[in-house]
Amino acid sequence: MIGCSMTDEDLRRPLLSSSPSSRRRVRESKPVRSAHLLSLRTPDVECAFVVNFDEIKGNVVEFVYPDNKRSLVEEGGIDFRAMPSGLHTVEEDFVYFRSGSDRTVFGVAAFSSLRTGEEKRGARQRSVGFLLKEEAWLRPFLPRLSYEARHLNEHPRDYAGIVDAFETVQNERQDGERKGEDAAASALSVSADEKVVKSGRHTQILSSFADVTRFYGPAISLLRKAVLLGLRILIYSPPPIGPACERALWLSKTATTSHIDDSMRVPVLYSVSIHDIDHLSSLSSFIAVTTDKIFLEKPDLFDMSVDRQYVQLSDRFISRMTTPAQRPTVRCLRFSPDDASEYRHFVKIVNENSQLGLNKAGPFSELDGRLEDEWKDKNDLLLEELFSASDVGRVIDGRVVVRDFSLPSSSIYFLQALSRRFHLHCDVRINSFSLRCCSFSSPAPSLPPF
Repeated sequence: MIGCSMTDEDLRRPLLSSSPSSRRRVRESKPVRSAHLLSLRTPDVECAFVVNFDEIKGNVVEFVYPDNKRSLVEEGGIDFRAMPSGLHTVEEDFVYFRSGSDRTVFGVAAFSSLRTGEEKRGARQRSVGFLLKEEAWLRPFLPRLSYEARHLNEHPRDYAGIVDAFETVQNERQDGERKGEDAAASALSVSADEKVVKSGRHTQILSSFADVTRFYGPAISLLRKAVLLGLRILIYSPPPIGPACERALWLSKTATTSHIDDSMRVPVLYSVSIHDIDHLSSLSSFIAVTTDKIFLEKPDLFDMSVDRQYVQLSDRFISRMTTPAQRPTVRCLRFSPDDASEYRHFVKIVNENSQLGLNKAGPFSELDGRLEDEWKDKNDLLLEELFSASDVGRVIDGRVVVRDFSLPSSSIYFLQALSRRFHLHCDVRINSFSLRCCSFSSPAPSLPPF
């Protein structure tokens, strides 16, 4: 079984402007080049912090710079966000998270564990990180933060390195106008430091769009639909949690489109813990990652769970999707041969570009941009048809759309679900058109008219 958090109340809440002209302005605005590319602005770093595991007190905030930001760190629960449950089982990891009462502050931390004979646990454990105002800058600082985490375990209370990293970023920001187009590259200088490069193990923590596509296989197509449909998606992963945070980042980009603005996109919460349950309960859509398996026992909190590579819809979600108007949402989220075909298409793109030397992991990978643009084109194709029909209130014949745009047959149900998701004034008809959507071996039963 596979899941979406769309109650009737959610659906009555307009997700798009009721004005066709305002929707058209969103569509016709100049598209932004692939979102994985960093803006030319230098990063706005709020502060640096160090979280330590104390044998008596547990996770504690050991250091904050500048000190006047300590309340931002302590009130934001950074002691648990920067060192999620279970990290003591690995030697190194990293984590992305969101903080603040409105979750508008982004956090990135590198974790390191050093075995010693001094502590009762037999190891020193620290997470070193930054709080940032822009999501795009989560990845570039990881090499330096990883180095500083290892260094602090070897030399406790030697904070000079993390202070230097923070000051370097601040100086680059103040000098941003002079740097111009070199702003992004100069900001990365904190991770290009000679001692960081020589330390090794500083690039393995970054994944690529191609890695995530291969990891999920044909399920990547289902996950993309779930993101576009605004589901509450919970990704469970035992430590290390860093790769799962990366997957959440890339999954959000499979839903890239120029037809909806940022306020309508599914928020990526990254790492969450039991301390976030109340916040998750208040949201109608999200992508979140957790190392706490107890979340999987709380199906009211999510619509779709992803346990490593196993994708499943929540029974509670399926039980709510009972009306004829709701059924296409569940049907388009069942695994089909079309998903395998779409996956093979993306693998072909990866292989072709790998031969050109473009399959390079990192925050500036050209292949990542090509894959994101490929998803964006597919999403724009569907949404353009829906929005155009909605503007004039016309009926869409699903069979004609599939034929004219060479789409998989299961796209008909997806069109219906998208129309409902965005509260559009158009009717997607299936009539007697049949599809295979439950398994590779057997077609779906004949469907009643909608």
